[in-house]
Amino acid sequence: MTILASTFVQRQARLFHAGAFDEMVRAYAFPLPVEQDGAVVVYSDPAQYQGALALIRATLLAGGMTGLCGRLAARELTRDARFRVWVSLDLIYADRIDLAAVRFVHYCRQTAEGIQVEMVEMLHNPAETSFCPVVPPVERRTSA
Repeated sequence: MTILASTFVQRQARLFHAGAFDEMVRAYAFPLPVEQDGAVVVYSDPAQYQGALALIRATLLAGGMTGLCGRLAARELTRDARFRVWVSLDLIYADRIDLAAVRFVHYCRQTAEGIQVEMVEMLHNPAETSFCPVVPPVERRTSA
């Protein structure tokens, strides 16, 4: 199962870098909660999340990112077909590589079709833009 999760993370990173968001979001369940800096945005459909991903990618590319590498940092044991994966993205620039520059947790469910992400928790995002808020209208909640 760990190999499957690692392959999933690498594939999603390649799709993000290529801007293939329509294919990338097929692995997510909607509505999709995304938590960052104590705020939660719930994306009701794939198009809203694609907009958020495109904004983050555009910001990273404008900052000089030329590539990225997705790495599975850790994987939780599966309970009732659910598990978490901690993901690190190494950002590649012409003059450097920023290791683990982007870090997040995917809350996943194992399905017959493969891994499905049910929630995302951003741990570190160097982009000046944030996943919260992005493409309106979204349901915004602040955690206490």
